[in-house]
Amino acid sequence: MIQVFKRQGFPKKKPSVSRVEERRMIKISNYQQNETQKLVTELTKLSQGNTDVVIELAPCDANTQTTYETFLLIGASVSQCVASIKALGRSMQKS
Repeated sequence: MIQVFKRQGFPKKKPSVSRVEERRMIKISNYQQNETQKLVTELTKLSQGNTDVVIELAPCDANTQTTYETFLLIGASVSQCVASIKALGRSMQKS
C-alpha cells in the first residue's frame, strides 16, 4: 500500500526568481503611475496660474528607491520653476 502524506508543516516553496522580479516590476510601475499622477495634477494647477504647487512623494522601499530619487529630482526642478515664476511675478508688480 502506498501512503500519501500532506505537506502540512513544511515550508512553502520560494517563488521563482522570475515571479519575484515580476512582482518588483509591478510595484515599481504602480509607484511610477501614482507619483506621475500627482505630478500631473500639480503641473496642471501651475498651468492655470496657481503657484501653490506641492509635490509630496509617497515613501519608498528598496524596490522603489531609484524611482523615488528620480521623482525627487523632478520635484526639485518643478520647485525651481515655481520659484522663478513667483520671482518674475514680483518683479512685474514692481514695474
